[in-house]
Amino acid sequence: MFGLHSDWPQIIKELRTVHGIGLTEAIEVAFSHAGWRRWCNQHMNLSAECRKEAARHLRIHGVEGLIVYENGLFRVR
Repeated sequence: MFGLHSDWPQIIKELRTVHGIGLTEAIEVAFSHAGWRRWCNQHMNLSAECRKEAARHLRIHGVEGLIVYENGLFRVR
């Protein structure tokens, strides 16, 4: 799906449907792909909306979450 240039909501929805998994599991599967990790890292640091969501994820999940904030940048753990 990465090669097809799908957007983030589309890939998560597709992963959930195809594999019958929950939201968190689908995100973990997507993050297991190096291309999606790079894409997310870039978007979390360039898009105001994505930065806001990354910060929200950190507030909710803390150190156990999928995202970290280091040296002024968000990145996928």
